[in-house]
Amino acid sequence: MITPSPGQQLPAIKIQRLIAYLDNVGIDARQVATSVGIDIDEIIRSTAEQNIPSIYYALIYKESVSVLQQSGKPVVWAAGLGSDAFRMLCYCIISCQTLGNSLQRAQEYSKLVYPLTHQLMEFSEHHDGIAKLTYTVDKEIMSDAFAPANWGLDECLAVAKASGLETWFALCGWLVGRKIQPSKACIEDTNELNAAYRERLGELYLCTIEDNAQQTSIEFPASILTHRIVHSLESLDEFLETGPYQLWSSDDKMVSTKAAITSLLGNDFSNGVASFEEMAEIMHMSTSTLRRHLAQEGTSYQKIKDERRRDMAIELLCMSEKKINDVSELIGFADTSSFVRSFRSWTGVTPKVYRDQTRSLRLKTD
Repeated sequence: MITPSPGQQLPAIKIQRLIAYLDNVGIDARQVATSVGIDIDEIIRSTAEQNIPSIYYALIYKESVSVLQQSGKPVVWAAGLGSDAFRMLCYCIISCQTLGNSLQRAQEYSKLVYPLTHQLMEFSEHHDGIAKLTYTVDKEIMSDAFAPANWGLDECLAVAKASGLETWFALCGWLVGRKIQPSKACIEDTNELNAAYRERLGELYLCTIEDNAQQTSIEFPASILTHRIVHSLESLDEFLETGPYQLWSSDDKMVSTKAAITSLLGNDFSNGVASFEEMAEIMHMSTSTLRRHLAQEGTSYQKIKDERRRDMAIELLCMSEKKINDVSELIGFADTSSFVRSFRSWTGVTPKVYRDQTRSLRLKTD
């Protein structure tokens, strides 16, 4: 049994729903979980509210996308998040200086690979100071897509477009390290989406939503296009590893200054960490602007650092064979006893107990 605790955690019900979806669309969820070393029976036996390390969700999601690609089926949900095409898109745009530069390059990439992905992102800047991002999916490809048996073609297409736009909205915010407030969102075929999904979109965009629109798009102030890209290849790699559960399985959206800093902090605190002033420079903000953004999100730089150390420790305990003192050193503690005390305050248990509990989800190996 998994003891509920804070950190990189998800209620078991969210991973159970992913497993049920895979089975529903004809993918062997048990085989997927087994291939990444996860005991699917342990997850199924968990009660809905029990917390499970979210890295397990990411592993199952990524392997599922790999299975889709190997089958030759198009990855049409969430703009192909997790696919090779999406990964190469990210590498293509990460070196750009501004969001505007990134979207221009992304549009060129999208047009180039459209014959393969059948998904298209288009970007435009209007004279009235409004930028517009439009997303579409080729309807002809939907009949070949993996989808629940009880979904009609129109519902598949509506979900593919809406989820793709959501992914692009999140990616833009992640690139500049701050939330973007759109002025308008347009969603096609809204009647084909279930009520819960429509409600989620309203909570996500927090702006006027045009239902049953002619195209699926978002509009936002063009001034945002001048915002600098705050990420590097290193933080991009972190995003590509954890993006699925950050974006689709957590209530905390990745389009925030906190999320950007979390990625930029990296995975090794053993040689120290950037000061607040250094992080502000990396984020292309003044210290006062960065402090204001974090205050608006209800957090602080120190709190983010502490949470990052906690989450790194949880992942290392779950996914590696490193000794407790090695984990302590990697996350920047001077001695193991201090780490054990801190970890107990974060999770309610010691690192050893936590590892023993979460390892029940891993398949036994010889």
